[in-house]
Amino acid sequence: MAVLRDVIAHHHIRSLSTNDSRRTRIRTLGTMNAVSTTAVEWLKAYAQQLGIDAPDEEECDHILALAGTAAHASERTAAPVACWLAAKAGLDAAQANGLALQMVVPNSPPEPEST
Repeated sequence: MAVLRDVIAHHHIRSLSTNDSRRTRIRTLGTMNAVSTTAVEWLKAYAQQLGIDAPDEEECDHILALAGTAAHASERTAAPVACWLAAKAGLDAAQANGLALQMVVPNSPPEPEST
């Protein structure tokens, strides 16, 4: 888990960097259109690239609910990773959010500071 935490922290710091040029952000985040694209349009195009159907409105609502559950229960960066984990586990978004809502995660002790 430390590796995952480090990757998420690195991405977060990189995205917040004030010295980060727009060109670097484009390379980091992928192709950005000069013309605005709606989320629905982008998701349909991405689903087509993956060879799958795009989620319908109800599925999107469940996916966003799962993302919200993960983000509010921990940190915002948990949201996309929780959605990925649910998909990897073969759960639909409604099942995954139901499981997430039932979770009880004990607080972990702080990591010792390195000297």
